[in-house]
Amino acid sequence: MALKKVIRPILRGPIEAHEKMLAADNSEGTVDEDPSHEDSLIEPIREIKEEREVTESPVENARLPINRVIKFSDEMVKLLRRAKVAEGSYFFEIDSVTSREGVQGNYGPYDQYLLTFSLLRSGEDVPNHITIPYTISSNPDSPLMQFLINFKCVFEGQSITIQQLIGLKGGCDISHYMTDSGDEYERLAVRTVEKLKK
Repeated sequence: MALKKVIRPILRGPIEAHEKMLAADNSEGTVDEDPSHEDSLIEPIREIKEEREVTESPVENARLPINRVIKFSDEMVKLLRRAKVAEGSYFFEIDSVTSREGVQGNYGPYDQYLLTFSLLRSGEDVPNHITIPYTISSNPDSPLMQFLINFKCVFEGQSITIQQLIGLKGGCDISHYMTDSGDEYERLAVRTVEKLKK
C-alpha cells in the first residue's frame, strides 16, 4: 500500500491552528482544501467576536487592565489611573469610613476621610465598590462639607461622628474628573438620602 504525501500549511497562531484541526478529515488525516468549507469554519469565530464587541462597551474596554494607558515623560513612567465605575445614576450605601493623617500635599500636610461606597445601578445585581477621599476641612465650600450637608435631613439637631454615616443609603450621580497628571477619578454627588427608620 502506498502512502499519500500530505502537505501541511504553516499556521499563524492558535486560532488558525484550531480552525485547521477542525477542518481535518479524521478518517484520512488530510486537510480539506475546499476554500468555501474554510469560510464556514471561520464564520462562528467572527460571530463570537461580534457578540463580544456588542456586550463590551468602549467604557468597559477602557477599564480592562490590558487597555490601561502608560504615560512616558522626561522624569518618569506612570501607569495612569482610570475611573472604576462609569458615569451615571446609582443607588449608594456607605460601607465604611477610615481616616489618614498627615498626608503630604502641595501646601503641607493634611488629614483625610476615606469613604467606601457600594454603588448599584438599576437592573444590576452586583454592586461596585469605590473609595473616595475627602480632605478634612470646615470650609463650607469644601467637597467634604458639600457632601455632609446632604445628611442634614437625617441628623437635624444632633451632633455625630463621621462613623455614624456608615449604613446610610440613597441615590447619587457619579461623574469623572481628570487631574493635571492625567489620572481619572470618580466624583459622587448625592441626590437623595433615605431617612433612618426609628
